[in-house]
This record gives sequence, structure tokens and C-alpha cells, in this order.
Amino acid sequence: MASPISRKEEVTSSWLVAALGMPGRKIVDVTTKNVPVRNGFLSDMFLIEARLEEDAALGKGRHLNLIAKVPPVDPMMRQVALGLGAFEREVEVYNVFGSARFKDVCRRAGDLTFPIPKSAFATKSDTGGTILMRYLASKCGYKVLTSPEGLATPTLKVALETLAQVHATGFLFLKDMAPEERREFLPSKVKWEILSNHVLGGCSAVARKFSRHPVSKVLLEVAGEFRSCLDLPRKHPSFEAICHGDLWHGNLIYNADESRAILIDWQLSERGNPAMDIVTLVTLSASSESLTTEAISSCLQSYWRSLTEVLEAAGSPVPVSFLRLETCVNEMWLYGVLVLMGSIKTFLEQGKISDRRLESVLNFVHERNLLQALALEE
Repeated sequence: MASPISRKEEVTSSWLVAALGMPGRKIVDVTTKNVPVRNGFLSDMFLIEARLEEDAALGKGRHLNLIAKVPPVDPMMRQVALGLGAFEREVEVYNVFGSARFKDVCRRAGDLTFPIPKSAFATKSDTGGTILMRYLASKCGYKVLTSPEGLATPTLKVALETLAQVHATGFLFLKDMAPEERREFLPSKVKWEILSNHVLGGCSAVARKFSRHPVSKVLLEVAGEFRSCLDLPRKHPSFEAICHGDLWHGNLIYNADESRAILIDWQLSERGNPAMDIVTLVTLSASSESLTTEAISSCLQSYWRSLTEVLEAAGSPVPVSFLRLETCVNEMWLYGVLVLMGSIKTFLEQGKISDRRLESVLNFVHERNLLQALALEE
């Protein structure tokens, strides 16, 4: 078993042989380089290219194109990642998704092709961990939709349909577990309090940027209601599933015609209320045109159809009605706003969100009078 690494300079032929579980094989021409986009918030990434030499017994060699995730170089972000248990969560989830037990769940659900990339190697340590996956961008057609205007309704529906497949299979997987075993799987909730300064800073930055918007003062009150917002998934339960925790369009990879997607970056995953993934995805990623009552209702119907298809194929009752799910989502929008505010300064600095799309979120908060709804719960 290979040890975790933290820098691309540590990648060697012998390390790759051990990490990929290929004893007796020879890997040559190993090169590493930075990814063509900026590294992530809770991890750094780099590309590995190598060649598996032809073997007399096993046949033709092949080229290897991998992407490696390692702890962030930045000391402050490394501490944040450790505090959130980012690598521990992601390694556990990838190992579960690759297990025979989970594959059996997908088989029962109509031989579902699970929309998560397979990890070639995933291990954790006290200081982080290492994850290796096939570099999908090296296969023609796969892409991340990075427009600062967000996802149009058709691609948002594809994302939600994909998310529903993940939630349905996660629900089935957890249901098969004994209660004690379930409690041991992703046992702790994400400590979002660690990011409270990011949320406060984001709210302040947006309030300054849109100082004339009627919701600007409300944003600072949202920051003040941080803990109440975090408690919304518990107050408005739907059903328990494996949740992504940080879902936006930068964590989605689409196929060439954008009819299918896969979910990546599971560093904030947890057992929880699936509605929190829905509100996070819509708040962080919906285009201005998609962030309307009519469009959201249509998108939720797409999610619901995908969820019920998977569960019915597995012979399982659907654990919540559509009306209950819709109610949970509508009660939890401020949770999505909270997650957006925690990332907004980075989004603005890197051009990941346009002023127009950000303003549409503020309009959404204002039109739904979300803070007043939160106050009524207190």
C-alpha cells in the first residue's frame, strides 16, 4: 500500500506502481504538471502522465492520465481542511462508492451507472491524504461548465437528476446498514462554524458591492443568524442520504452533449438531509433565468422523477412525498445563501460569478423575504 503524498515532486514510478496496485508492472515516463485551472479551496491538484510498459504476460502497455488531490500548500487552508475533516470525508466516500456493497446497490437499482468518478487510489493520514482519479478531461468531450452566468435550466435539470441518483443510492446504502454501522459512517457533521469568518466577510463584501439593494442590510443579519441557518436541515427533515455538501457547477463534469453529468469533490460530504444539496446547487449555480419560482418547480420535478425511478427500480418505497420535499427546499433557501456567502469572495476574485447572477440571488432573497421566515422559526 502506497503512503499518502503532499507534493507532486513525491510522485515516482515505484510510488505509482504501489498506489495503483500493480506489483510486477513497470511504469515509465512519469511527468507531473499543474492543472490548467487554479487549485481548489480545500485541496491542491496536479496532473500525472505516465506510461505502463508492455508486459509479456499481461499484454499491451498503455498511457496513464491521472489527477491527484493532495492537501493545500497554504498553511491556513490546510488547517481549515483538517478542521473540516475534508480528506477523511472524501476518502471514506470514494472507498464506499467503489465497494462491492455499493455496487450491489447500483445493480439492484436497475444496473445504474453511478455518476461518480472511480478513484484509483484513496488514502488518508493525520495530515490529510491523497486521492488519484482518471483525468476525465483527457477523454474527449468531458467538460466543466464554468460560465459566470451559471447553469441554464436544461443543464441545471441534468445536475439535479444526477444528484437524485446519488441521493437515492445513498439512501438505499444507508438503509441496508445496521443502526450502529450507520452511525459510524461519516459520523460527524461538517463543522461549518470554522468558515464563519468567510461567511461574514462574504456578506460584508456583497453588502458593500450592492449597497443600494434592499437586501444588503439583510445580508449582515444573515451572517448574524449563522447558527440558525446551519440548523435548517435538521429543522426541516426530508430523508437521510449521502450528501455532497458543497455542490455547485464547478463540481460537475458534463459529457459532450450535456445530457449527463458526474459529481466530483466530496470533501464536505456527510449523512444528512438531501434538500441541503438541492438549495446549495440552485443558489450557487442557477442562472438568473433559472432562479424563478416556475423554473425551480420544474427542476424539482426533474429531481423527483429521477429519485423515484431509482428507488422504484430497487423495489424501495419513496421515503418522502414530493410536497414534503418541496416544502423542505423552500424552508431551507437561506442555507444555500449561507454557503454562497462563504465562497463569494473567491468566486468574485476568480470571475466565477457575474454581477448579474449575484444580483439575481439577492433579488431571490428579497422577493421571498427569507430572513423574516427565519425569524418566525426562532
